[in-house]
Amino acid sequence: MTSTGKGWSVEPDPNMALPPEFDEAFDDLNIPQSSANNRYIKAFQIYPFANQWHADLPATHAYFNNIMNIRGKTIVGASNESPSHLIDRRKYPDWEKRLPDVKYFSDALWIEWATVARSQRTPLAANDLKYIFMHNIEGNDYTRWVMEQCADVGEDDFDDDWPGLAFGIDTPQFKALLGTNHGIAVVNLVTQHPNELHEKTVESITIFTAGYHGDYNILFTLTGAGNE
Repeated sequence: MTSTGKGWSVEPDPNMALPPEFDEAFDDLNIPQSSANNRYIKAFQIYPFANQWHADLPATHAYFNNIMNIRGKTIVGASNESPSHLIDRRKYPDWEKRLPDVKYFSDALWIEWATVARSQRTPLAANDLKYIFMHNIEGNDYTRWVMEQCADVGEDDFDDDWPGLAFGIDTPQFKALLGTNHGIAVVNLVTQHPNELHEKTVESITIFTAGYHGDYNILFTLTGAGNE
């Protein structure tokens, strides 16, 4: 386990497996599936920390657990709760000044992706990122409701295994999904690092499930440099 000095502990988890409902998707997209290619990174904000405004802040208990597949140009967002989401905004009117430096989902995704990409020293650079999966959208999440509206399932659960439903950039469903918290995180990721990611954009959004236990999943496909 590694402490970052900002209240975070970060460690790889060699025993974590790719979600089984992603097997077919990875096959179709030619993403290598071996455990050697999937680096699972767990980060927990569990220690007191300081920032530029406060010297002794309590842990937020945020966590970012994600899979980085550099050869496959792929991130899988596995399980995440950001400090900005967990902090009690009613209790702390100055809540924005009570957060660690890594406060948003997009911050963590970039740090984990860039760190693993550079550590592997492959010809593929960090800017080759092409696929961002979001796994198991929670039942009380607004994103899940938007997915159901895009799938036009009415009051029924969305239940379309891979390849699911894909929406291009000119569709209203694409715009709705991009406006969710998960979509905004992806937009922030690709726009806040122009020197490394260059001019990437989201070209399509695919939604799909794991029919046997109902996980809702999203795939954001990027276009731009390195994604030929």
